[in-house]
Amino acid sequence: MLRIKSVELVKTVYRASDILLDSIPQFAFVGRSNVGKSTLLNVLLNRRMALVSSRPGKTRSVNYFLVNKLFYFVDLPGYGFAKVPPAEKERWQKVMSAYFEKTTALYMLFCLMDARHPFVKSDRFFWEWILPYPFSKAVVLTKSDKLNGMEKKRSLEQTQQVLEEMKMQIPVFPFSSLKRIGIDPLCNFVQEMLG
Repeated sequence: MLRIKSVELVKTVYRASDILLDSIPQFAFVGRSNVGKSTLLNVLLNRRMALVSSRPGKTRSVNYFLVNKLFYFVDLPGYGFAKVPPAEKERWQKVMSAYFEKTTALYMLFCLMDARHPFVKSDRFFWEWILPYPFSKAVVLTKSDKLNGMEKKRSLEQTQQVLEEMKMQIPVFPFSSLKRIGIDPLCNFVQEMLG
């Protein structure tokens, strides 16, 4: 089981040229605006590090959290319906492209989607963009507590069906910060990847 002993925000990046280039393993988290990414990070880190906001698009930078002085959790900007100027969205895309292209120590990209609405239009656009990249990917279905048993099953099946259509065989983690669903499986998964 992964035990979080220390967490430090070591770098906040707003420009593509400032992407952190080193060999320390990175686990990055990305998702549509307002999907619960900051909440998930705070739960996994067991402390309030990522900024949680009711206003979509609050994360406008790439934030590197050094965990146990051994690996990074990386908080990436959200995508989708955030109400920001086009120039800001273009800057985000440049930073994200630089991150995906330059980061050689990216062990896993966790793509967060709302369990109630997996693979909406913005999710599909994002997946089409990242599919060619060779790094490993996983799905986290957030807000799973808002679904009953049958709806959870349907959400999981729908997600897996779309992934199969994309010829992707990757892990899918139902998650809820409120009901504490999926925390141990995610932590164990990270620990396994670290060896």
